[in-house]
Amino acid sequence: MKKIAVLSGDGVGPEVTTAAVSVLKALTGDIDMISADCGYECYKRTGESLPVSTLEIIDECDAVLMGGITIPTNDRSFRNPITEIERRMRLELNIRRIESIIPELSSIDIDATFIRNASDDVNVTEINDIDSVDVTRSYLYSEMDRTFIASMEYAERNDSKTILFAHEGDPASEMESMSIESFHRCMVGTSMSSDDVSIPELASRILTKPNTIDTVISYNPFSDVLSEMVAKLTGGTYLVPCATINRTRGLFRPLHGSNPDLAGYNATNPTASLRCAAMMLDFLGYKDEGNKLWEAIRSAYKRGFRTPDVGGGTGTYGFIEQIVKICENPN
Repeated sequence: MKKIAVLSGDGVGPEVTTAAVSVLKALTGDIDMISADCGYECYKRTGESLPVSTLEIIDECDAVLMGGITIPTNDRSFRNPITEIERRMRLELNIRRIESIIPELSSIDIDATFIRNASDDVNVTEINDIDSVDVTRSYLYSEMDRTFIASMEYAERNDSKTILFAHEGDPASEMESMSIESFHRCMVGTSMSSDDVSIPELASRILTKPNTIDTVISYNPFSDVLSEMVAKLTGGTYLVPCATINRTRGLFRPLHGSNPDLAGYNATNPTASLRCAAMMLDFLGYKDEGNKLWEAIRSAYKRGFRTPDVGGGTGTYGFIEQIVKICENPN
């Protein structure tokens, strides 16, 4: 039996993670789900954003399903638990899957996966003092190779047909040349079509030929900027799931934040968290259940069930009820 840690987080986090958990329970009884505490509310209560007890639970689990985290702007002692969990689990790839599931709210027709290294393709040494932060970054061939190979393997497992490496397009940059060389070397032997492309060219292609975009590997800040741009063009961040994974374990959370002002109104769109659950099921080997959930989400939108942020009147829990019904009876 697989184990997952459920970290509800802050703001709307408890609502959307509860929604995802209820659907997971309807789909399979073969996953042990363990709730644990983290985030800003936890920090205010205990002085810790990620308690040792939560870390111990995470260490026992195959995956983490998480809600949004509120990041205080005026407290430098607060540590983002997401970053700490990614390091603790030694996660490698950050993945965002974006799909035009609401055609009338989408400016483009796209189904694409954006991948970057969870640690930005670099070794980072960070020294904090009271007045400043010093960061040293070193770029290694081995790190680049590892990222590209892991990305290729993920794309192949998910039946991608094409894979692109998006870069700045600066021929004078040694790091750029190293990255492009590493990408093409690692793609030798793949059945996918592969190419490298500059960030401006990719942005243009997203707008003019979005259905040609499949899997894109890049590095920050470009990867997150591009994926959030595409999210805005396809209905918003409440539709987009994120995963940070290695070959055996993963952290799954929605792209949107905690948005505490929306908490408690039964109006938050749980789609991103539901799609996180679908990605997690796929990742943990529950392929049929994952596909059933993907299709149930698409079907719910086609049938007109929508939360207020995407032009509907269905509440959070009403939307979840429909997803469960569709999972139980797809027809």
